[in-house]
Amino acid sequence: MYLADRGGNPKSVLTFGVLLSLRVLDMFFIKLSYVAMLQEVAHRCCLPYVSYIHEMVQDGKDMYGIEVDLAPGMVQGPSTTLFFWAEPAVDPAVAYEVAALQALIVLQGIYGFVLLDYSVHALQLYRDLARHLFCIANRGAQLARLIVAAPSHDVRPLSAVAAFAQQLLDELSVLSPD
Repeated sequence: MYLADRGGNPKSVLTFGVLLSLRVLDMFFIKLSYVAMLQEVAHRCCLPYVSYIHEMVQDGKDMYGIEVDLAPGMVQGPSTTLFFWAEPAVDPAVAYEVAALQALIVLQGIYGFVLLDYSVHALQLYRDLARHLFCIANRGAQLARLIVAAPSHDVRPLSAVAAFAQQLLDELSVLSPD
């Protein structure tokens, strides 16, 4: 595989798969934490208070949850404190993640923010782009067939060629921001 450097000169680059097979690069994954996302949301939404709660209920089971104070004026009523609980007898780390996810869902409804998963977002973008490009390539092939098949003295196919050409230009305009 060849890519150009900043000066436009071609340079050889090993592909990602080759790097993996040579063990130059190891696969890794990043676990996204709802607790970390909640902390960032709390900071950006100026939440006055987020607390992680651990309580033992009467039957001896551990309960884990998250307490969130909302900024004044965000909800109606006397209490601006929300509680989110996980099922009892769950690993504490998992319990806090479950409670944080619940909190994020509710806070999205209150504050209107959006959390994006960029990997999924990029896949959807590429899928939509491929769908548009396939239609454009198909329209271009139809246009080429009309031009090749049309006799030079026949005027009727020219209107069909013009119509296909206009459709091709319309489909191309979807991809360009102009």
